[in-house]
Amino acid sequence: MGNASSTKSLPYSILDCTHTAEARNNSNGWAIHDGKQKSDSSLVTVFKLSKASLVSAGVPQQKNGEILLHAALHHFSKIKTLVHPHVLRAYATLDTDDPEGKSMQPNLSTTTGDLIIVTERVTPLLSFLESSMHSQDCLSWGIHNLIHAMHFLHNTAKLSHGRICLESIYVTPGGDFKLGDFSLLSAFPLTDHFRDCDSVVCPAEYRSTERLSRDYDLMTGCSPHVMDSYSLGILIEQLFMHPNCGSKIPPKFIKALARLKTHKVKNRPRIFPLLKCPIFDNALIINLDFLDGIAAKPAEEKIIFFLNIPELLQRNVMDLKTVGRFKILPELIRSVDTIAAKGPTAMTQDVNRREMLSVISPLFIIFEDIAESDDPDDIEFFQKKIVPLITLLFQINDRGVRGALLSRIPLLTEQISKSTLNLSIFEPMCSGFTDSSAPLRELTLKSAISLVPYLTSSSLEKLTRYLIRLQSDPEASIRTNTIIFVGKVIHNLGENQRQKLILPAFTRAMKDEFTPCRLAALKAVFQCREYLKVKNLATDVLPLVCPHLMDGVQEVRDEAFKVVDHFMVLLKEECLEMNKQQEQTNRPNSTDKTSSSGVGGWAMSGLVGSWAGGVMSSSKEPEPETNNLTPPSLQQPTPSTTATTSAMAPSVNEENDGWSDEDANEDFEDMHLPPSQPSWMKGSSRAHVANNDEEAFFSSFEKPAVTSAAKLNAGSTKGKLVVPKLGGTSAKKTLAERRAEFETRKALRQQQLQEKSSKKH
Repeated sequence: MGNASSTKSLPYSILDCTHTAEARNNSNGWAIHDGKQKSDSSLVTVFKLSKASLVSAGVPQQKNGEILLHAALHHFSKIKTLVHPHVLRAYATLDTDDPEGKSMQPNLSTTTGDLIIVTERVTPLLSFLESSMHSQDCLSWGIHNLIHAMHFLHNTAKLSHGRICLESIYVTPGGDFKLGDFSLLSAFPLTDHFRDCDSVVCPAEYRSTERLSRDYDLMTGCSPHVMDSYSLGILIEQLFMHPNCGSKIPPKFIKALARLKTHKVKNRPRIFPLLKCPIFDNALIINLDFLDGIAAKPAEEKIIFFLNIPELLQRNVMDLKTVGRFKILPELIRSVDTIAAKGPTAMTQDVNRREMLSVISPLFIIFEDIAESDDPDDIEFFQKKIVPLITLLFQINDRGVRGALLSRIPLLTEQISKSTLNLSIFEPMCSGFTDSSAPLRELTLKSAISLVPYLTSSSLEKLTRYLIRLQSDPEASIRTNTIIFVGKVIHNLGENQRQKLILPAFTRAMKDEFTPCRLAALKAVFQCREYLKVKNLATDVLPLVCPHLMDGVQEVRDEAFKVVDHFMVLLKEECLEMNKQQEQTNRPNSTDKTSSSGVGGWAMSGLVGSWAGGVMSSSKEPEPETNNLTPPSLQQPTPSTTATTSAMAPSVNEENDGWSDEDANEDFEDMHLPPSQPSWMKGSSRAHVANNDEEAFFSSFEKPAVTSAAKLNAGSTKGKLVVPKLGGTSAKKTLAERRAEFETRKALRQQQLQEKSSKKH
């Protein structure tokens, strides 16, 4: 009895069923499943047949289960023995009822279990035709494959297939047609197995007249091709007449098909000469035929072919999704692996180097096509096929290869994992920063900008060191591009990396003699303004920028003014904010009379005190000005001037006014004052009445006296004139007001002199 657990011995996993036996016409009981190889998850196709259901006539269209089982076992045994590029390749077979394969003639009454055949990944031809539209060249290539497969059977194996029909043909993902289903495979003369199974296994429309009449002796002595030639003619007609293939037989094929389908057995032509038909003379078949045999081609021919692939793909001569992925890409991988396996010295040979370079362009065309797909199978295919090849190419130490890869770095970032980008791509490409070739250093720098968002902190730290080094590069263009690079990637760097890089980079670049480098530095520092501290703007950045306001190049000057203007706005805003913070900090102490409103207020207060010994006090609010003409002696002293007045100017009511006869006319001739002066002018400084000029006297009030407080106090002695203030600090009054004061004093003086004179008489 069959054991389902026996399938575990297969190195393949059987997945979902894609085509059931019941759904397939003329399937002969075979269902088709997807499968995967357990070791590397590569995709395969699994054919599975249930012997019990087949024997019990589980397939409605075919009633003779025993014959079908015999035919299935015949196919099961023959498919493992046939190996050809256009014959369906079997990887493994398993009979779960007879795992060791000892019995070829099962006991039908007790037969259970399944027949399992694992093959390369294929899809039935009918499903392929119905999936999409297909060109005439595509069908011609498929027929070309079948002719080669049948030629192998007829001329090499001396066998006849016997079941050439739509149901026995399969199509690979690369668009190749594969010949399968060998349930009627027979040598000539025909075997008993063929005679017994022919009418049940092969559809009637593909059977020639002698087969329909079972007159197999007519084929005696003929070549094995006579039976398959007729079936091939029918198959070709059905292919071209399919709705998705144009529904029209090419005129060049009509005559050849008529010869293939002739009822005269001996007049049927051999199949291989059919390849001379002009329909097979097209670019697709020529290139695909070369590709199938490329392993045996000379290196120069391979290089020329690889170089032509991009043009062929762009012209749609070859389909990118089928031929490109599943036929061209394996050959590209094989070439790279072969050269890489030769070691580092392989690239010293020119032919190997040119072959490696020819691979890169078609590789990235296929890369882009797969990268745009959202299909999980395509993504898995990409990770398994493309990524290892890209990382291998980055290990090759050749400037041409490296340059070709660096120019395509942006394509890699979104499709390759972050760890692979850091370890397998960024690490090898860092050697380009120190390469002796200036173009490669510059290309490495330009390419690295695409990788920055995906780099780890350690990789960014490493990149920062290279950027600092490149600022001393002898090539001016590299120094310029380095500062541009800094401006673009600064937001991706960490805070520590910014502080290490940003100011030193701009400092060096702004001093560069190369004009574009200075201009790039000014633009970059403007881009990075958000990462510069305001204090650094004032102390570090602006001192570097300001000299460029007078640069010899107008464009540099314009950019420098732009930077300075913007940074000055930032500094003013910061200063206003600082003022607000200081005001909030000083507000709790605002009621303290001894405290100063600021550093400037304290300095002015001390300075005024040193000028006038307290006469002009800037730490007090000025008193309101009045038009009161009352003499100073009759005015009430204010709190701010009480102490000063009592110390410096005696009252006019005192009996001794301190004036002597000698002082009567001193320094006052031009003002026509009486010989004696009242006591309220006692102690006045002569500096206030320079040259006895009235205007000089008034203007003297605009400047504080430069004498010390001690000298002013000493001025109260005999012979000195003291001029007290009239209601507030004179420095606060206008010239007109001081004139009015003087006239008032003058009138008062004259009145006092008259009173004194009248008392003497």
